[in-house]
Amino acid sequence: MAQIKLQNLSKRWGNFVAVEKFNLTIADQEFVVLLGPSGCGKTTTMRMIAGLEDATEGDIFVDGNRINDLEVIVCDTYDEMLSVANEIASEHVQVMTDRDNWFLEHMTCYGALFLGPRTNVANGDKVIGTNHTLPTKKAGRYTGELWVGKFLKTHSYQRITTDKAAAEIGSYGSRLCMLEGFVGHGEQCNIRVRRYGLKNDGWMGIAPTNKKIQLRSLDFWRLENGKIRENWVLLDLLDIYRQIGVDVFSRLREFNKSRSFVGNNEYIGHIL
Repeated sequence: MAQIKLQNLSKRWGNFVAVEKFNLTIADQEFVVLLGPSGCGKTTTMRMIAGLEDATEGDIFVDGNRINDLEVIVCDTYDEMLSVANEIASEHVQVMTDRDNWFLEHMTCYGALFLGPRTNVANGDKVIGTNHTLPTKKAGRYTGELWVGKFLKTHSYQRITTDKAAAEIGSYGSRLCMLEGFVGHGEQCNIRVRRYGLKNDGWMGIAPTNKKIQLRSLDFWRLENGKIRENWVLLDLLDIYRQIGVDVFSRLREFNKSRSFVGNNEYIGHIL
């Protein structure tokens, strides 16, 4: 049980007043009966305590915790219940159904699960749980409880072991870099395509033309106390492509065919 305290609790529907500034304190394990004539607000008060009605004014406290903003969500199916639970990503989740293992298998966002009527949150926190340091504020969507792995330093590494793989991966990487405007990254990929794929593809598969071109650039300088502190250089890549006879937008359209731009077709059409 717990202490329940109602403080200036009121409930109104328009001009109709069901409960007006009601104050009551029910001690832990105290037995209380609400008596009164029909329409005096007994049922409405109980429904506000249970969270089935929102109070117009005032506060409801359980063991000193204000519960006015808590809610009861009623779901029609287990699938809907699962979806709502994963969306809320509670710190503690008590599961008492006829398919507890199904929830264990399918729930993905929570701090800790307490499965079945024999398992309760208190036992999990104090006795049988791994610990009581659990993710709050929906952090259960992307992380779990505190454990030793949180303090371990981890590393990752990559190694491409064949020429064929280096050329194929480089080809995909080059296309993605071009779409995202990462010119330097794209050339890193192209070097591997040329070196290991035995193809002199150049940038975006454009073979070298051995043509002399005129490079157009725009320089920006930032001076500080008479000294150059920063320098930016913008290159006109589209003019370079034009000089060597490459329709770069046509090539981009070909690349885009393999990518999904749902909802952005108008924007892509305008740009290309």
